[in-house]
Amino acid sequence: MKTAKKVYRRKQNNGINLGKFIIFVAFCAYIIMFVYTFFAQNIDETVNITYGTVEAKEMVTGYITRNEKIVSADILGDLYPVVSEGERVSKKQKVAVVKNANSDNIEAKIKDIKNKLSLLATPAIFNNDIKLLENDVSSSLNSLMLGNYNENFSNLTSVRNKIEDKLSKKALIIGEAGTKGTLENEYYEELKKYESQLTNTREELSAPIAGTVAYKLDGYESVFSYNAIGDYDVETLENMNVPSGELVGTTKKNSFKIVDNIEGYVTVISGSEEALNARVDKKIKLRFPEISNEEISGRVEYLTIDGDKAVITLRINRMLENLINYRKTKVEMIWNSAEGLLVPSTAIKYEENGEAEIYVINGRRAIEKSVDVELDNGEDAIITSKEGYGIILYDRIAKDAKNVSENKIIISN
Repeated sequence: MKTAKKVYRRKQNNGINLGKFIIFVAFCAYIIMFVYTFFAQNIDETVNITYGTVEAKEMVTGYITRNEKIVSADILGDLYPVVSEGERVSKKQKVAVVKNANSDNIEAKIKDIKNKLSLLATPAIFNNDIKLLENDVSSSLNSLMLGNYNENFSNLTSVRNKIEDKLSKKALIIGEAGTKGTLENEYYEELKKYESQLTNTREELSAPIAGTVAYKLDGYESVFSYNAIGDYDVETLENMNVPSGELVGTTKKNSFKIVDNIEGYVTVISGSEEALNARVDKKIKLRFPEISNEEISGRVEYLTIDGDKAVITLRINRMLENLINYRKTKVEMIWNSAEGLLVPSTAIKYEENGEAEIYVINGRRAIEKSVDVELDNGEDAIITSKEGYGIILYDRIAKDAKNVSENKIIISN
């Protein structure tokens, strides 16, 4: 009986001791939590201040307008380019020839007669003129053989046309020299008859303006014209249903166009604060990410506030040839940019009075330092230190300043 009582008392004492131990552990945990809450902090992630650039930008849709002239022949037929697609031409320069099915037959007859005339005996009185023409032909042929192959290949059409022109002049001289009733004269009269017929079967087309040659038409040449720029509004542009990206275009048998490569326009719609506060003549940096990473400058030429959106038309003078097949494309508008000490936007703590601070990690302490924010785009920011708060490149800072305290010890970072 006594033994049972002793066992019971021992268990009772063990229970009391266990309860005391649990209370002690709980008290220790409370003390640790108290110390952690009031005297320590855990900063999970830090970053180093680097040097970089921050941009305040927005992505919008741009509509391309350019000065372009369609050239069409008065006759129906196939178009034969003299100048390659994408080449630059001067005003009034010959670009292409349009001719119908009869043209080739007549040209073949003219060429045959000219060959016959050139093989006839040369009239003595015109020997000197013909000799000069023959020398010019020989000189042109020699320049082709002796010059650079790549340069000669690109100039082949031009040189060939010059040679044919010289040979034609030679044939005409021989024909004109023949007296009535002679073979030379008969060839000459026949030649004039075919050349008269040729004017009704072929037409040479020249550039009405200086610019870049494009043989494909996209159908928007009259829609996006210089005359329409001042009438652009949100509803008009959005209801056009213009395809985005590069347009293939179509080739017309007797037409092509010349595109001005000196200047063009891009029109955008934006509801941003920067767009609504823009002004005519303001310069804005632009990129066309679907085409190139190149940055160009645009000047605001037209500005219309349409409800809560702005319709802005900017004049550009670069990348026009890259945009030649585009009517609607993405445009990155860079409203502002700054370069300097780069930090994440989350590393900046903004006070109610507008002051900004970051937390520089120094050993086990986070030191609060006031900064001036040059530009903050919501992801990254460019900062400068205020007088008395030294901040240098590669300082280690708290990436998230929201829950950082200057007076607490860092127990993990």
